[in-house]
Amino acid sequence: MDTQLLPRHPKESSRAYSGMLYFAQMGPKRSLQRLSDYMQELDRAHEADPENSPAPPSTSLDTIKKWSQKYNWQARARAYDAKVVEERTAQQINRLIERDEQNDLEWSERWAEWQQEAYDVAQELLGKARAILSFPLAEAREVTDENGQRVVIMPTKKWSVGTAAVLMKTSADLTAMTTGRAPANKLQVSGPHEGPINTVTEIVNSELAAGEKDRAVSTFMDALRDFLPDEGDAG
Repeated sequence: MDTQLLPRHPKESSRAYSGMLYFAQMGPKRSLQRLSDYMQELDRAHEADPENSPAPPSTSLDTIKKWSQKYNWQARARAYDAKVVEERTAQQINRLIERDEQNDLEWSERWAEWQQEAYDVAQELLGKARAILSFPLAEAREVTDENGQRVVIMPTKKWSVGTAAVLMKTSADLTAMTTGRAPANKLQVSGPHEGPINTVTEIVNSELAAGEKDRAVSTFMDALRDFLPDEGDAG
């Protein structure tokens, strides 16, 4: 045991102090009678094997009681118990702090990876927007109707200039966020076919508040990828 938690009484003999140490280590359910019984067990072990079993400080209950009263064992034992609890609590707190620091480090590394991935997606969105703008929105072809008249047919694609605008805005917001030039709550994403704009950040924030970090990142990345047109549509 750590004797610093239970210093020796100034006038306490070595035998009495040894008995005090045994007494303290018995825990809150200790008693002088139990200590005496234990000392007798140690004495029998010492008689059977004196080289490997030390002799107890005393086997006499009267002597133990005398030491306890003279050197205030009961109060010192209670103080020792309190110090042990305090030390163990401090150790537990330190372990929790170390664990949290390790978790923060791991999350920081994962966050950095996500930022890079988000930046890459932003650049891909921008590339898709440029590809959309580089293609005509309709391909004209002439056909003859039932009356023999030549008619120009203009089949439209499922994306439009509006789609490109949404992609470019999303790319700009995401790039600014990942490079630290804009708050994350500015990032907004629209639905397919230029539908209503939904704030994905609200969903992500609620998942982060619930401690679901992995799910929040997954939600955010999935939402971004919804804006990517099919390769065949945008070249």
